[in-house]
Amino acid sequence: SDLYDRLPYFYLTGGDPILHPDFWRLLELFHAHDVPFTIMGNPFHLNDQVCRELKALGMTAAVAGNPGTVRLVREAGLKVSGGHDLNILNGRALRAWAAVGVAETLLSPEIRMASARSLGQGIPRGVIAYGHLPLMLWRCCPMQGPGGCGKCDGRPTLKDRGGEAFPVLCHRRKFSS
Repeated sequence: SDLYDRLPYFYLTGGDPILHPDFWRLLELFHAHDVPFTIMGNPFHLNDQVCRELKALGMTAAVAGNPGTVRLVREAGLKVSGGHDLNILNGRALRAWAAVGVAETLLSPEIRMASARSLGQGIPRGVIAYGHLPLMLWRCCPMQGPGGCGKCDGRPTLKDRGGEAFPVLCHRRKFSS
């Protein structure tokens, strides 16, 4: 931090980072060294108690991708960063999310650059400019049959009407990282 006159700041991402076996141990290290962090991704396991624990360990903000998570993060007294999945495509949506406590946001990946430029004043916003976005997020695997995951190799695909194959990444079989 002395070399660049910057403090470290970590964004923890990758599906639901809370599920990682070293998650809480890593946060203890962050806390011991006064390193702030934010959770990104799809934290299904975020609740009031977890938010309090995360805040006590130094979390300053969380990325929220739905109204329930926006409320949860806001009520925990944390900065709400809107995720791309809030689907902000116009100034009206941007103002509506700001009105309920979103302090900054990623715009929808479906927004056209001309529309992004015409959003007007308001909260800071950004775009995802590299990588790929998940097509869908599920709590239960769509590939799981009546017998569970026994015959699955952990790398199935779903095909759309055009025959395009999309990978289904499974966190339980640890193939998604």
